[in-house]
Amino acid sequence: MHERDPRAVASVSRALPRLVDVVPHRPPMLLLDEVVAWDANRVECRVVLRSDSPFVEAGRVASTLAIEYMAQCIAVFVGLEAHQRGEPIPLGYLVGARDISLAPGGFRVGDVLTVEAVPIWGGQTLGSFQCKVDRVGEVVAQGSLNVYRGALGELARS
Repeated sequence: MHERDPRAVASVSRALPRLVDVVPHRPPMLLLDEVVAWDANRVECRVVLRSDSPFVEAGRVASTLAIEYMAQCIAVFVGLEAHQRGEPIPLGYLVGARDISLAPGGFRVGDVLTVEAVPIWGGQTLGSFQCKVDRVGEVVAQGSLNVYRGALGELARS
């Protein structure tokens, strides 16, 4: 269990930066709509599926897209930490996933999804997050995602 960082509580009370200021993603590939909450122990984001949202076909999105929602939520967590320290927003890569569960049937236009990422372990380059996607109180996707932060050439040399 992570201990609460007293500096993080202060960061929640201030207005959070725009998503484009804390992640390397840009529309239309920035799939999240907003950061709802953030502290040293977790980040929560929201996505509202619209008819013009990326990957919507016939009013639906495959449940596998939840993995990207969770990965982008992790990017938000890492980006908010960097932003708070005044550092550049780092690039990151999804390198693994465990115990993924996805609700059958996917998502529909009009769904409001809450995406959460909680750091489990990590250092400067590798980390693991427990993530979930919630739709109106029902967990519709969850799992543990492993991420790498840094240049890909450095990963090949390690």
